[in-house]
Amino acid sequence: MDHLKNTDTKFEKTISQDSETVRFREISTVRPNALEAANHIFDEHKGLMNRLEKL
Repeated sequence: MDHLKNTDTKFEKTISQDSETVRFREISTVRPNALEAANHIFDEHKGLMNRLEKL
């Protein structure tokens, strides 16, 4: 039963205005290391970020 392993999948439900159609769309998950990557980029360009803060 490999198809039951990933139970963390999230879906968004959309109902048409006439309530005739219901659609489910898979919501992509954010990588857990996204914040780490953002911090790394910020640190890499710290001088530029400081100049932008002063504008």
